Amino acid sequence: MHPTAEHSAAEGRFADQVTVPADRPLARQLEALNQHWAEALADEGSARDFIDEVTARVDSALRTLWQDQLADTPCTLVAVGGYGRGEMFVHSDIDIMVLTPNHAHDDAVQAFLYTLWDTGLSIGYAVRSLEECLEAAVDPTVYTSLIESRPIAGNDELLAELDTAIRDDDRFEPAWFFAAKIDEQHARYRSHDNVGTKIEPHIKEGPGGLRDLHTIRWLANRIDGTPTLAGMHRAGMLRDDEFQSLARAQSLLFRIRIGLHGLADRSEERLLLMHQKTLAGTFGYEGEQGGNLAVERFMQHFFRATIEVERLNQLLIQRWRERLHPEILEPVEPLNPRFVMRGRLIETRDAQVFMRSPTAILELFLLLAEHPELEGMTAATARQLRANLSVIDAGFRANRQAKNLFLRLLRADRGVYLALRNMNLTRVLAAYIPAFAPIVGLMQFDLFHAYTVDTHTLLVIRNLRRPALPEYRDENPTAADAFARIARPEVLYLAGLFHDIA
Repeated sequence: MHPTAEHSAAEGRFADQVTVPADRPLARQLEALNQHWAEALADEGSARDFIDEVTARVDSALRTLWQDQLADTPCTLVAVGGYGRGEMFVHSDIDIMVLTPNHAHDDAVQAFLYTLWDTGLSIGYAVRSLEECLEAAVDPTVYTSLIESRPIAGNDELLAELDTAIRDDDRFEPAWFFAAKIDEQHARYRSHDNVGTKIEPHIKEGPGGLRDLHTIRWLANRIDGTPTLAGMHRAGMLRDDEFQSLARAQSLLFRIRIGLHGLADRSEERLLLMHQKTLAGTFGYEGEQGGNLAVERFMQHFFRATIEVERLNQLLIQRWRERLHPEILEPVEPLNPRFVMRGRLIETRDAQVFMRSPTAILELFLLLAEHPELEGMTAATARQLRANLSVIDAGFRANRQAKNLFLRLLRADRGVYLALRNMNLTRVLAAYIPAFAPIVGLMQFDLFHAYTVDTHTLLVIRNLRRPALPEYRDENPTAADAFARIARPEVLYLAGLFHDIA
């Protein structure tokens, strides 16, 4: 259950700006509040106040209606989904559940629901007993809605009883929920891996979007009992820089979503080209008249935020995977004096490896390329890498050993593209080649460039690699024969790496 949040429409900077009083129809209140969407984009605090005000007004309207119609029943009105998280946007669905000890009051509940439908708002609902909730919770989507539920009115004890029951590890194993959420995330990523969703990204369902943040919070809620980023930080699950990065990214996505709902005057979750320029101006980005600099800077801000969310989402998921399935870290086999192989993951021998031997950062990615049996790095090593990026300085870049390691990586028989992609995701590539940093997350505002410049650059290298791989020889034998005569293919890859850096 989400910690009870008492939202008050009498508090917050937007409460006094909305002229429609709280006793008027909810649709009128939300319509009036939506007129102030641009003000909500001013800063992180404004966006949070705006969302809290929307949530407070929905709470107040539903609570009043409940008191009028169902106050004398033993039922409970429960907010679920985004409403349960206390993250209502003007055009969000209002997802509720009526929790009942039995179905003796179904007629009164039905009348309550009819009144809600008459508001014209988008209401999602369920009416269930405690046992019916537990039966439905075998569906991971239903289970997810239940663990982030929040009482609005009625019998709080009934919801507390449900919360205890759904957290029974014997009935609903944390590992089951973890597997379901990871499968769900992979399916989302596949569905958004197309040109259209890259030019006009989906801020909720796309990689690095709000759903990735929700996934982090759902898993933390179920596995650790901490449903918020702040709670994860207090519990030591998020380090200071990780918490600050995720909080900034979440705030940006909130602000963009408020803007999209305001511009479209409906539930719009895609950053359509027609809205990108408008939002860039609202966010204060400036450029030459008629040019695209402002919108490209705005979109780079967005893409860099989603990259950071995706980066930390993967780190935290790996941490939970190792915790729930410790067997994946066995057996332990030495790779060299600095690294070991734990199962199919690479790990540093101790936490000071990158401080004692900074070039081990590049060695890590070389080993990942040279050992195809390795599927990635442990969560501890990923965190050490993140914490020690500062060792990649001018001296590091001039270091002959570092240069040799990087060239060895480019000369590897396999895994070059994956290694470079992981170096980019972990920020190592931009740290080692500072000229690469400005193109990370950079998009071009047109219909011809589907990928950000950094992603496009790495895909160029992947395509340059194809003639070198035996499985693609029949695809273009002439290119394969020509490639075989190249004495130093790493020079070709370096050219590809720098071809769009201006």
